[in-house]
Amino acid sequence: MTINPAQKTLIYLSFGQSLRSNILPTLVSPANPSVIHNFNIYDGNFYDVAGPLLGTTYASSLSPPLGPGNPLVLEADKFIVAGFDQVVLCSGCIGGTTAAQWGDPGGPQADRGPKMIRRLAARGITPATPGTIWLCEFAIGNQDLAIGTSQAAFMASAANFTNNMTAAGFNGRFFIPLESGAGQTSNAIRSAQAALVDNINIFSNGDFDSSAIATSDSVHPNNAGGATQATISYNAKHASGTPY
Repeated sequence: MTINPAQKTLIYLSFGQSLRSNILPTLVSPANPSVIHNFNIYDGNFYDVAGPLLGTTYASSLSPPLGPGNPLVLEADKFIVAGFDQVVLCSGCIGGTTAAQWGDPGGPQADRGPKMIRRLAARGITPATPGTIWLCEFAIGNQDLAIGTSQAAFMASAANFTNNMTAAGFNGRFFIPLESGAGQTSNAIRSAQAALVDNINIFSNGDFDSSAIATSDSVHPNNAGGATQATISYNAKHASGTPY
């Protein structure tokens, strides 16, 4: 894969837990497969999206199993239709994780985002690369609600995550969904996620708890729910304004 500075290439970083991993019952077949790429955090190489996305959870051993489809691929298609020439999906989500694990010093996933940026830089792709437009979504919250994370603690961990990414060189927009459990409408985690949005550096990524998102197990989207989630996520990013 090469970056053409005369074109628009979206570098799409995604971190958090399982709702943005390989969870859809059927593998996604995008309309534009030749211009949607999967960057693998583990080896720093680019792959097509003909299988489950590399670098993120694929819980095929669960009962019932999750995967192999990923809603990010559905969303990438929407960006292509909207005028992007290619999309690079850099998925690093790990199922069952918490905001503290991603943001707090010593957290087991705290270097995962910065590592993705370093891996891309090793391939000559940085936020300063002409033709690239970057975004980072932080889709986390279900496990935090389950363990009783407070609003203040969630916000502090999320701020640590975004600060670590910025220190590593990221300079695009952050997107945080309302995400705490299917059908949720009000709780400390949703309040934290809403309060983090400043519409300057951090924007809403839509409501992933929405009852409009059909699920396969009362938590994870089924195929139809994945399509709805992708639309919600894309619409939120597009609503943040140019260049998305």
